[in-house]
Amino acid sequence: MEQVFPINKADLDEQKSGNLVPSCQACNDSKHYKKYRDFLADRPETIDRIEKYRREMGYEPLSGDFSQIQEIIELAKRYLAI
Repeated sequence: MEQVFPINKADLDEQKSGNLVPSCQACNDSKHYKKYRDFLADRPETIDRIEKYRREMGYEPLSGDFSQIQEIIELAKRYLAI
């Protein structure tokens, strides 16, 4: 499974239906931190299917300034030695 809207050090979204789509290991590995629209730029039909699925599931990506959350995560990592 791959997140449509990433959950990583640079982006923060949710791990729930509407943001998860099937992905083979090779595609998952090559997508890495790319935005799904950039990664699938040559496959507009796939982008359309993903967006339709997201709407059907009622998933809206998170938006806003999450810098404070990122700071808390970094502090937690230091204290937990992650």
